[in-house]
Amino acid sequence: MSATLILGATPNPSRYAYLAAHKLTNFGHEIINVGIKQGEVAGVEILNGEPDVAEVDTVTLYLGPRHQPPY
Repeated sequence: MSATLILGATPNPSRYAYLAAHKLTNFGHEIINVGIKQGEVAGVEILNGEPDVAEVDTVTLYLGPRHQPPY
């Protein structure tokens, strides 16, 4: 099964990326969290930097314009 990459993942429950991670996992989707924060969301570790990920079907973007250039 291909995963959904959540770019801008955060352990902050007031952010949309956090809510999206939980909704996706509740509906049985595999997620890959990538962000600048440390920790985990929906039981999945947040990967930092520019990790090499494979088997991504969908990307959800929760980054403002000034944080997007490195990605």
